[in-house]
Amino acid sequence: MDCFYHLCQSTHKRIQKLGLETKYRTDEDFSHFCTMLDSLAFLPLSNINEGMDYLKTIVSLDADDLVDYFDSVYVRSPLCRIGTDENLSIRFRRLPP
Repeated sequence: MDCFYHLCQSTHKRIQKLGLETKYRTDEDFSHFCTMLDSLAFLPLSNINEGMDYLKTIVSLDADDLVDYFDSVYVRSPLCRIGTDENLSIRFRRLPP
């Protein structure tokens, strides 16, 4: 769960950076949408792209930059193998562009 916490923190920092903090605090629909972005983490891997595509169809215009950021960093970014010990299971991490 610790990683999900940091994902939510990262999303919230991006909301602030894009000047959407007031909207996040006052617009229940927008706040719910942001929660849906973070919740992509709970979809099976095979459904994440489909989930992202769905969210792109319901996003409000002022959140396009947030969705583009989230998609490029957490959904469609290249995977990079981390760790070199062959006795351990392989782990992958998404790398920002």
